[in-house]
Amino acid sequence: MNCIGVEATSDKLPAMRRSENENLSSYPRMARRLRARLGNDLHLLHDSLQELARSYDSRHARQTVSARVFDPMDPPAYFAAMVRSQMTGPVLTYSARRHLIAQAARLGISRFHANLLIAATLHETGKVTRPAEPIRSSSKWLLTVFTAAAVQACIVLAVWMMLTT
Repeated sequence: MNCIGVEATSDKLPAMRRSENENLSSYPRMARRLRARLGNDLHLLHDSLQELARSYDSRHARQTVSARVFDPMDPPAYFAAMVRSQMTGPVLTYSARRHLIAQAARLGISRFHANLLIAATLHETGKVTRPAEPIRSSSKWLLTVFTAAAVQACIVLAVWMMLTT
């Protein structure tokens, strides 16, 4: 263990100290120390910062989801709790979303902020699904190729007719 709280291992990345009582606000300090120590080795610096971020995120997620204090007088927090209660699966239904936006208006939350809070809540719970990639049709590609070939044939035919007459 060295003076910055990083334990150096042989050929592996520096392992961060993981004590349960470590304050989550020490993340920026630890990142600065890693940058100062590993500034010349960018690959090792990137890997070390990534490991630090992963450990911070895992501890921070446990702390924010499980130990959140709910304040019913805070409209955004109340609205986020309403969003969590309306979720039935990975996607919030359109009717539920419309109902939530109407509830947000009654709470004094604008439509934009309501949609932002819905998106943040979905992201926080990890239930956001990515849309499927559209299936690309090969007929469009073939149509483009045949059109280009037809145009080229017309040009060649026109040049041939001008040269032979």
